Amino acid sequence: MKTPIQGTLITVCSMSVLLTTSTIGCSPGDADVSTRLEANKAVVMRAWEEGFNQGNLAVLDELFDESYIELTPYGTVEQGGPERAIQAYEWMRSVFGDIHFEVEQMMAEGDFVFSRAMATGTHIGEFMGVPATGRPVRFAAVVVSKVSHGKHVQDWSFIDTIAILSQIGDVSVEPGQSIEQ
Repeated sequence: MKTPIQGTLITVCSMSVLLTTSTIGCSPGDADVSTRLEANKAVVMRAWEEGFNQGNLAVLDELFDESYIELTPYGTVEQGGPERAIQAYEWMRSVFGDIHFEVEQMMAEGDFVFSRAMATGTHIGEFMGVPATGRPVRFAAVVVSKVSHGKHVQDWSFIDTIAILSQIGDVSVEPGQSIEQ
């Protein structure tokens, strides 16, 4: 005989199973999709960890396609294959020295991998007109990566420039105020 609590637990567990199966599916092809999504996430995580955090430039060369393009919220389109990823790494190190990214969330959908990370570092080079201050910085980064055949082909990169500027200079921005120079 079930007690009211046991019946509730079974219902909750059944609902969890239904929600889980509706999210991941149950058809034979779903295992292939799940495997591809996990493989795409592994490519992106490897770029974060081995490439950008550990400075292994050979990994960046391996994981970024020759057709790689980086897009920014400022309308900038940077082309250049793996060399562009290496340039981005070198620029980050020249500005934030000991920069480290802690990936806090990663999701995949189709060919896209969405990463949300917190970056920490020391401001050692010019950033948006502000000369090196030696101050520590901490800021959010969001990158939407398109992965094809195990390689990055496009990244849409967003970093919290307001947070950086407020930490390295006397910058205060009111809501709705433009920071354009």
